[in-house]
Amino acid sequence: MDTPGPSGPPGPSSKRSASPSLETPCKKSLLSTIPETQSSCNSKYTDFEENLICVICQEIFHDCYSCQPCMHSFCAGCYSVWKLESSQCPTCRKEVESVYKNHTLNNLSLAYLNLNPNKCRSKEDLLMLDKRNTLDSLKNEVIKCEVIDSVLNDEEDNRNQTINDFPRTFHLRSSFKCRECVGYSSSDSTDSDSLYQRSNTGNICQEGDTHLICSCCFRLISAVPPLSDRRCVCCGRFFCHLYWKCSKPGCRGCLSKFKDMDLDEKHLSELISKNPFESEILKSYLVSKNMKIKDLLTHCLQKLDLKQFTTTKAANINSEDILCYCCVLTLLKELAYQYRVNIPSSELPVDVVNRPNCYWGNNCRTQTHSPNHARKFNHICTQTRFS
Repeated sequence: MDTPGPSGPPGPSSKRSASPSLETPCKKSLLSTIPETQSSCNSKYTDFEENLICVICQEIFHDCYSCQPCMHSFCAGCYSVWKLESSQCPTCRKEVESVYKNHTLNNLSLAYLNLNPNKCRSKEDLLMLDKRNTLDSLKNEVIKCEVIDSVLNDEEDNRNQTINDFPRTFHLRSSFKCRECVGYSSSDSTDSDSLYQRSNTGNICQEGDTHLICSCCFRLISAVPPLSDRRCVCCGRFFCHLYWKCSKPGCRGCLSKFKDMDLDEKHLSELISKNPFESEILKSYLVSKNMKIKDLLTHCLQKLDLKQFTTTKAANINSEDILCYCCVLTLLKELAYQYRVNIPSSELPVDVVNRPNCYWGNNCRTQTHSPNHARKFNHICTQTRFS
């Protein structure tokens, strides 16, 4: 009989009895790692799906297009609706220079939907997206976008453009026709002939001529000089409102003389450094003086023409210059701040005057998102921190 001694090695029977106690921990530790691996895979799977989601409709891409230069991508139907309201990217708000079909993301989306049919949209949704898509309508046209350097230099009034929030201007060369092209008919465009208000009508564009694109309604405009009634002297973008009435619904006049711009009272709410409290102080003061935003603009432009007010974002601007709506709002914020600085302390409430100055002054970033900080400290002052 193979029986081990007190100090000898274990026999076969003791090996068999010991083996379960050795194997069980190994099996348990191995099985316990399986759920973690599956959880990790599911997490990565979700991360992959998030990169195929359109931020506009929050669904998997359908007929994906990407914007240049930011490279953010969207469904063609979703972006077609968006670009009617804005020329900026829906994700990063950068100006979009061009769009192109992203075949890589389209293939990845189709492959993902084949593996996950429950993520597919209904046929009605897809048909609606295809109906809204206006980007594919250009696929059979030869379209070339080029920077208009020569056209901008042809203007006699060559301003120093220091506003960097806008892109360089582009023009379109294609088979499309504007209302001044030879052979134009109303069926060639979505424009209405009733909107064509120019007194001197005529065919001034020849076949294949360069056209400009209105930055507001995206209609084609003739590029025949002079361009003073189509170009903002501040940002260099082109608009059709002075050339013929802009056809975008709700347009208040996208291009106008600085002094004639039609402004909305709602812009008074964040006119001073995007600080709602300081803006409300100015708004209350204007109400006490029976003034509206148009009166504020007129007063500031009088000071600007007399060189008593200045603008740092655009040099040599005056009340007669032709500007776009966005540039007018940008410049008015600078002028309104100077107007607020010049309000006598005796004409302001005591609790407003007695506030201590913020040492960041008008450069303070907290004033835009902290109502308590904006109310507690005065920001109509220069920065003293690190000065």
